[in-house]
Amino acid sequence: MILEDLRHIDKMRLFILLLVALGLSACQRQSRVAHGAMTLDEFIPVYNAYIKNWLASEVESTEAALANANESQQADLQRALDKLRFRQSVGDYLAVGDWEDIPQGLVWEDGLDQPEFADPQAKRGGVFNRRINAFPATFRIFGSGSNGGFRSYISDEIGVGLVGLHPVTGKVMPGLAKRWAVDENKKTVYFELHEGIRYSDGTALTIEDFHRDVFVNVSDYVNAPYAKQYMREQIAQIKLLGDRFLAVTLPESKPLLPSFASLNPSPEEFYREYGPDFEERYQWRPVPTTGAYHIQPGDFVKGVSIRQTRVKEWWGDDKKFLRYRFNPDFINYTVIRDDSKEFELFKVGKIDSYHVTIPEYYYEKTEVAPVFKGYIEKTVFYHQYVQAPRGFYLNLSKPKLKDLDMRLGLHYSMNWEKVINVIHRGDYSRLQQFFQGYGEFTNSAISPRMYSISTAREHFAKAGYVEENEKGYLVNAEGQELKVSLSYSSNPYYTKMLKILKEEAKKVGLNLQLDAQDGSVFFKSVMEKQHEMAFMAWSTSPPFPRAYQHFHSSNAYDAEGNPKTYANNITCYAGDRMDELCVASRQATTVEEVKEVAMELQQLLHDEAIFIPSYAVDFYRYAYWRWLKWPHTEDIQFNVPLLDLPTELHVHWIDEDVKEETLEAKRKGLTFPEKVNIYDQYRTKKGEAQ
Repeated sequence: MILEDLRHIDKMRLFILLLVALGLSACQRQSRVAHGAMTLDEFIPVYNAYIKNWLASEVESTEAALANANESQQADLQRALDKLRFRQSVGDYLAVGDWEDIPQGLVWEDGLDQPEFADPQAKRGGVFNRRINAFPATFRIFGSGSNGGFRSYISDEIGVGLVGLHPVTGKVMPGLAKRWAVDENKKTVYFELHEGIRYSDGTALTIEDFHRDVFVNVSDYVNAPYAKQYMREQIAQIKLLGDRFLAVTLPESKPLLPSFASLNPSPEEFYREYGPDFEERYQWRPVPTTGAYHIQPGDFVKGVSIRQTRVKEWWGDDKKFLRYRFNPDFINYTVIRDDSKEFELFKVGKIDSYHVTIPEYYYEKTEVAPVFKGYIEKTVFYHQYVQAPRGFYLNLSKPKLKDLDMRLGLHYSMNWEKVINVIHRGDYSRLQQFFQGYGEFTNSAISPRMYSISTAREHFAKAGYVEENEKGYLVNAEGQELKVSLSYSSNPYYTKMLKILKEEAKKVGLNLQLDAQDGSVFFKSVMEKQHEMAFMAWSTSPPFPRAYQHFHSSNAYDAEGNPKTYANNITCYAGDRMDELCVASRQATTVEEVKEVAMELQQLLHDEAIFIPSYAVDFYRYAYWRWLKWPHTEDIQFNVPLLDLPTELHVHWIDEDVKEETLEAKRKGLTFPEKVNIYDQYRTKKGEAQ
């Protein structure tokens, strides 16, 4: 590990020390890149030296392991060694060349043969009013506290990377890059940028911004362990070639290679003050993006509201797959902590839309005059997006949950079937496993453990809980009651579900203690690994299952064996075979390899019982004022199938004429036909693969 006080040494001495001292042991600990208040130009040779020495260390340890390996280990170790040596042959991680370095004879693609998914009839203008249930912990998009839900609104949903995946075909489509080409080694992708790209604050994108993104994500100034690990291990080189070309080389070939090589830039002017106080200094500075919206200075009131303003003359306005999207001039986010208050504001038109997927909302709550009078419309849309892994995450850093029988007992104690029938009216289904909905990459042989009092008690008995106390709970030989705390983000709907589970668990002899927390408090608690069990869901990244961040041991514990905070392995699970499978999943170069690894990894995850699946929903139900409009084209009816929330791709718009018409009708007591739309062309039929 690099000593913390190295950052205080003068830059020249630091550089010399790094050349000899930088390195990482084969245990894949998250090393720190120490430096002073460097500029990008000063950082590049330091980081290149770091990667060079880390690779040398990895080669040495892998060679040693290979020399002592048995026959079954040799193939994997040799593959790892070949990958490392290839990386050494590539040269500097952050490199600069010229466009003349681009090989001749490349086959360039632009993805423009794929269908448009936004509607040319979309209208620009208006204000889209929506709710957030808590004010974000920060406007930073990386570092401590940045993984909250609001990050998607200001970055993930609006930012444009080099390329993306088409939300209908799943193929590569252009983004910042107008075209791309894969080298004959099938590890390097060349990208040519569109001309005239500007950030949302008006500053011009430069090719150096792709190097800068590495700088701001991996320095010691920021707590971003996953990003640091990913950039070090999953990218071999980022080479700038003139003003509009760059080449991204990966350690190994991958399916849909351009999407894996897609990078994001970071703007020079915004990060001019980037330094040791980054997280504090930039806490409330909205980062300019390549997308169509930006939070202007003064356009937020902490704890109350946030406004996004559309960029005038946005560079993407005339680009296929970007045009006809991001239509409202403004997006207003109002903090409304209570669901019932949100609905009251929605009924009077202060909020433009409301999720009614929950059966109670769809069948009963929307039985109101604005719906009957046609002012508010409802839509049911069946999609084919992968299911969010929603369920209970068991924290194995807590002593009692290290016991497999304890974990299995918890699985059999959860009567999710009753929750689905009572709370969800039977509309939902049981989530089968963590990675559901990935088609051929989902292990369909896996199914969740069903509620069983007898089976749960058998496992709890093996864990030492046999007798009952006077309250009906199981106790062990020391008289300790069988109780587990379940943390969750405070929500009346969740509380209804979890109370049923608590009542059913008591029949087993388990005291399930419900711990409702404010959203930001809950997130902090989970990321600091303070929970025993946590009820939550992660966002997903199709088309392939991604397990490394959730289940690799390097994201579970630090070098001293303490739970690693603000890393996404919130179960603190660590296992040698799981580590091997996580790495193999990342290294897979063909669809068949991805599939083979995914099958075993999912089975191991199921066998270890560290995640209790809850429920799955293959549709969403949405209510909205009739002035909120959606695509209606030959190819797209309402929305795209590879999407689990209606507004993510910003294909909707506000029709100001219809809004005026509707409000006028309200004033005069006029009505429109009641409207409920059902779009089921993407519905998975019973018996089809999920």
